Amino acid sequence: MLLELCFGIALEDHDIRRGFLGADGQPNPALDLVAAKEWCERDAEGEAGQDFADAIGWCLRNKTGRKSADVKDEGWKDALFTEVVKPLQHCYDLMTVKSTA
Repeated sequence: MLLELCFGIALEDHDIRRGFLGADGQPNPALDLVAAKEWCERDAEGEAGQDFADAIGWCLRNKTGRKSADVKDEGWKDALFTEVVKPLQHCYDLMTVKSTA
């Protein structure tokens, strides 16, 4: 979702996804994750800066294999706050300061 917000285009509509289809020519969730990681590594820093790109990357790396019960894991929530929420807040603050200046 952060990639889509950053670029204003859904993964399903991005050219990069065409390179990550299954053997049957159809998309699947595992390959969509690979496509999203590739998109992030290739383009996110240049589009939104290192903090935003790092937040996207953290989400992509830490999303797989998570069970809903794991959300109760305080360590994971602390890491989410540190690695995603704080950097995105910083990006937001920079954008709003620039827009009001």
